[in-house]
Amino acid sequence: MRKLRDLEYLHKRGPLVPLRLPIVGRVHFATHHDAVSALLKDSDRFRMRDTKGRVVGLKWWMPQALQRLADNMLSSDDPQHRRLRQAVDDAFARRPVVDMAASVKQRANDLLDDLSRTEPVDLVSAYASALPIAVIADLIGLRQNTRAVFFEAAQHLDGVTGALSFLRMFGPLKRAQTAIGDEIIAIRSGGGEPGLLSGLVEGQGGESGLTDNEIIAMAFLLLMAGQATTKSLISLGINELLNRPDEVTKLRETSTGWPLAVEELLRYCAPVQMTKPRKVHASGDFFGTELKIGDTLMAHIAAANRDPAYFDAPDELHLDRKPNRHVGFGTGVHFCLGFQLARMEAKIALQTLFERFPNMARAGEPERLKTLGQAGLSKLPVQLN
Repeated sequence: MRKLRDLEYLHKRGPLVPLRLPIVGRVHFATHHDAVSALLKDSDRFRMRDTKGRVVGLKWWMPQALQRLADNMLSSDDPQHRRLRQAVDDAFARRPVVDMAASVKQRANDLLDDLSRTEPVDLVSAYASALPIAVIADLIGLRQNTRAVFFEAAQHLDGVTGALSFLRMFGPLKRAQTAIGDEIIAIRSGGGEPGLLSGLVEGQGGESGLTDNEIIAMAFLLLMAGQATTKSLISLGINELLNRPDEVTKLRETSTGWPLAVEELLRYCAPVQMTKPRKVHASGDFFGTELKIGDTLMAHIAAANRDPAYFDAPDELHLDRKPNRHVGFGTGVHFCLGFQLARMEAKIALQTLFERFPNMARAGEPERLKTLGQAGLSKLPVQLN
């Protein structure tokens, strides 16, 4: 997979680069910014399901638990995608997210209060991971025992590097699926927590209400996506800012710089390195490559965000970069549902940490995730004082 991470190699090969992936097989990767944008915006020609309605990349031999969880809005095309997304759109709109900011900041401060001031701490597990999973669990409305099950599942997803770790993931996924089913039962008996999940269950009687399987798949998707990418953005952001103390000092002096810094970290670090695969539904030319119906395409987000034809000094981190038209949240109909929540969480997490511990220093080398398609850290040891 070295070539997938060699952005210079991908840019030189052209806007569409053929490579082979484990399980998925032969894939054309869109690598230039304009090709990635065109791919993601054309949801008629490039679809999440093949001509027989099967999820791209999902194999017959995979456990039924995974197949049920894969039946979510991220793996669906319109009109099914639109129906599923509309069920949760309101919870991630600007006003509800803004209203959550105070509670997110309080959670960030509470987590930092619990960290050792004298011993080295791992900011990935204790902060960058703990904050997003608590926030999304609060939003969805999960009881404490269910949160622990999802934390275990999230750790296994982070550890997928090959066939063996992929198979080991199925047990935690099954337990997470069962836990959501238990939450639905609890809500119907009056013992659930208030939140998005309760709203979905209570809305099942309506014309556009979701089935139990759709609710389970939705909750799992929101939990995994809501914590994994934000955790990576926060941990990678901390890691980069530790290398730039002078720039952090400028950020601390004015809060207006943090939103721009988060956008640049999204572009530069690209926590989501590539999108899910799509199938071609109409043959013809696409950026100089003749595509056939059934061909598989993926968008290489990290490559698009470092496109030298689109960004000045793309391999340099400029925390005040503006404009910054990165595709870190994708584009088109599958534009990230939780983009406002991720931006808010990252800003609060970074700003709160560096304001409280301006003299923070490394206590060892960071360890990077080896998961295909995701950039992030598995460990980030620091000394807070």
